[in-house]
Amino acid sequence: MYSKSLVEEEVLEKFNHEIKADENYAQVVIEIKAPPNTYEEVKRIFNALGIHIIETKHLSSKRVLVKLDVRDMRSVALELTENGFSVKGINASSFGF
Repeated sequence: MYSKSLVEEEVLEKFNHEIKADENYAQVVIEIKAPPNTYEEVKRIFNALGIHIIETKHLSSKRVLVKLDVRDMRSVALELTENGFSVKGINASSFGF
């Protein structure tokens, strides 16, 4: 049986403080770096996927929390990761029900 390491538990606890599940919208925390990984590039990727930003919250100078008009964030996370972004995300709490 797999058990979480102390580091994994600390990361999960920190992540849970940054992002709370929303019933209707998926959310992602994105690490913004120097070009080409800018917030403008994030918005371009969302537009290409046909996804709209509901709300943006800056967590720090390098990290932003984005609430999206979708329930499942997996395609967004995959596309952002493939474009060099570091991403953490959570689906809408009602996803799959």
